[in-house]
Amino acid sequence: MIFKKRLRYQYEWTDGKARSFLNKSKRDLNRDIKKLPLLGEVLEAQTPALTVDEERERRIKAHLDYDQHLRDGSARIWRKARAIYFTLPPDIKKRIMDRWNSRIYPLHDTNFAHIVDVESGNQARRLADIAEREQVIKSKESIQLTMFT
Repeated sequence: MIFKKRLRYQYEWTDGKARSFLNKSKRDLNRDIKKLPLLGEVLEAQTPALTVDEERERRIKAHLDYDQHLRDGSARIWRKARAIYFTLPPDIKKRIMDRWNSRIYPLHDTNFAHIVDVESGNQARRLADIAEREQVIKSKESIQLTMFT
């Protein structure tokens, strides 16, 4: 099965980000003093919670955690779609692989899941269920409207 691997990017800590972090407390202080001028002395006494190195480490960890979260979500979609795919009869599997290998879509997890969903008939069943529920709701609404008019 062909698929496009998700690119992984390294977080870049630049001098500009360091300067921005150092100036953030000053910007926040000026903003707060404008909003709350009577508390100026109290606000000025507050010190920043993190050093530049701690902030850099925090951002790198947050970037890695977010990247792992995206990769976990992608893997979950692949596993679910593949589990459905392997339960299907051979003729439907062949149709799915023909569409997938035609490379009309970008070769990502959500596109494979969409193809499996459509070709397996799950999407049609889900849409039919939704239409049926909407019909029931509309009939109940029309009954309620006739009762009160």
